Amino acid sequence: MTTAVLTDLQQRIDQLTPAEKVELMEVLWRGLSLDGASYQAPEWHVRELAEAERMVAEGGATFSDWTEARERLKNRLLQKP
Repeated sequence: MTTAVLTDLQQRIDQLTPAEKVELMEVLWRGLSLDGASYQAPEWHVRELAEAERMVAEGGATFSDWTEARERLKNRLLQKP
C-alpha cells in the first residue's frame, strides 16, 4: 500500500465518530480472523504471549478489571513527555 493511500485512509478514519471507528475495527478484526491461517504474528507478540502464559502458570500474574486497567494506561500515557 502506498504512502498516499495510507494518508488518505488516515484522513478518512480521523473523520469517523468513535462508534464508527469501533465498527471499522470490528470489520478489520473479522477480516484478520477469517484469514488467520495466513497471518504470522510478529515475534515480539509471540514472546509476550509466552511470557504471560508462563506467569499465569507460575501464579505470578495479576489481573484487574477493564476500568482499572484503562485508568492505569491513561495515567501512564498522560505522564509521558
